[in-house]
Amino acid sequence: MRREENPGTRRERLSKIHQIVIGCAGAALFILGVEGILAIDRGAEVRLFDIDSQNRWSMTIRDGRDRIKIKSRGDVDIVEDGELPTLEIADGGRLEIDARWDGERRKLDARGTADGIDFDYRVDGDTRPLDADGREWLGEMLLEAVRTGGLDARERALNLYAAGGLRALDAELAHIRGEGNRGRYLIAVLDEDPADRDLAALLTVARQRLDGDYPLLSLLESVTPGRLADSGVAEAYFGAVRSLDSDHHRRRMLSHVMEGVGGDQWSEFFRAAATLDSDHEAAALVLEFSGYSPTAVPTGLLQLIKGIDGDHQQSRAIEALFTGPLDAESRDALLSTAAAELSTDHEAAELLIIHAQHAGGATPSALTLLRTIDTDHLQGRAFEALTESADAAELPALVGAATIDTDHVLARALLHLHGRGAGSDPELRRAVETAAERLDNEVQRRRVQEAWGLGAGP
Repeated sequence: MRREENPGTRRERLSKIHQIVIGCAGAALFILGVEGILAIDRGAEVRLFDIDSQNRWSMTIRDGRDRIKIKSRGDVDIVEDGELPTLEIADGGRLEIDARWDGERRKLDARGTADGIDFDYRVDGDTRPLDADGREWLGEMLLEAVRTGGLDARERALNLYAAGGLRALDAELAHIRGEGNRGRYLIAVLDEDPADRDLAALLTVARQRLDGDYPLLSLLESVTPGRLADSGVAEAYFGAVRSLDSDHHRRRMLSHVMEGVGGDQWSEFFRAAATLDSDHEAAALVLEFSGYSPTAVPTGLLQLIKGIDGDHQQSRAIEALFTGPLDAESRDALLSTAAAELSTDHEAAELLIIHAQHAGGATPSALTLLRTIDTDHLQGRAFEALTESADAAELPALVGAATIDTDHVLARALLHLHGRGAGSDPELRRAVETAAERLDNEVQRRRVQEAWGLGAGP
């Protein structure tokens, strides 16, 4: 004998299903062609399997001994023209539902034929006509299929968007379970190349509706750099980037659109970049920026470099910029940053050497950085590199900035400078004479004095 179930009991059972599914929403994973297993509380899980190329789809919800399994094959469409959806199946298509919940089991096998749909509906093993109660149950199951399993997601998303715009789409997203499923709805609309205003609104909705990085990443990757020419799109895009949890993901999405950023949009770009806590990712972003051969360093980029704590990563970032056509003001700003931030002699010396190799002179900021190097042989290497690139007028100040105490290192540096053929300037000769007087070793002192023609000394 069939058990009668009042509407309140059914709603309570369906609510329990919803609670189980919602419990896993933060961990939802949906990858086309791959089975996704979503572990949730009390041993319940949701499995999704979708193979588009074979037009097959299935979903299973488990909670202990209770289970709902829905699968389809062929052309199966969900029609939503009322409170609960109904079903359309083309000839050869098939939908199967097997629900065992709270002690009751219902099964439905719906097959599309040339004449319509043949239904095989059973309750606890007994064949039943698909009456009003059965159709209501079917509608509830179909709603689970579309909201939990993502069945027909693209078509539903486009229908909602066409009928009511993003407002209608967002209202439905509030009922869609799983980050992956919500992401598929949003990507479906984005793939239709919406107008700038709608794209900006869609990105804002995505930031609010998608908690996990991966669904949002898929959406952001679909935004082409050229779309950021619109200030509203740019603001929404970078707002979504800031909401990502992973530094690596934030950096990737900034790199993705870097070529399309310009003008006032750079402020939003660097506002998002400022959220990078990883030295590696911040330095990687600067290196990518340097690939565009900038002639100036924006304030936001300089602040990003200052925020890099590790000497190695910070010097990597500055060195990459030095290899490009930077103006003098930007070079000075970077050298001043290095002088204030770097604590490793090796990194400071290497930075000055690269600066010199790219026509960087012995500017006041370079000399300030030189003085921070305590290791004599490293300061000597940097000094010699600067003598090769400095203007003649800068050489006296360069000699005066050297604080090398080791005799043979200082002597070698002064002799290297003489080898440049810069011995005729009176001011430079006076600076060299003063430096030579610091040499304690008489042999080293005489070598320098003789090379420069400064007399025998004491």
